Amino acid sequence: MATTSTDFTADFGFNPVTKDMNTVKGNEAIKSSINNILRTNTYDRLFAPELGANLGAFLFEPITDITANRIREQIETTIVELEPRGESYEINVVGNEEENSYIIQIKFYVRDQIEPVNFETTLSRVR
Repeated sequence: MATTSTDFTADFGFNPVTKDMNTVKGNEAIKSSINNILRTNTYDRLFAPELGANLGAFLFEPITDITANRIREQIETTIVELEPRGESYEINVVGNEEENSYIIQIKFYVRDQIEPVNFETTLSRVR
């Protein structure tokens, strides 16, 4: 029997008719959680200071393979610890010097599912 994950949406929006909070389910809930972890720095959350990947610290480093590897290692350490619903994470980080950004691709498996789940986001400096 497959398990279904459910989380609230990041904007904490609600349905105007039922007044229930909006939710995301299944793989989208896990992807939303990973995105939140990657975009949060440690100490951003008052009652959960350890939550977050702290990737902002890498944004002003030179865009090199070494920095991309350090970002990949930080992501792997953080999401393995903070997002237990996924397993067998494969993480690829590619620097894009023209855009001052990194493309982050994550492939993972969810228990009771055969097909992998793919997640992609871009980490960039504020211009």
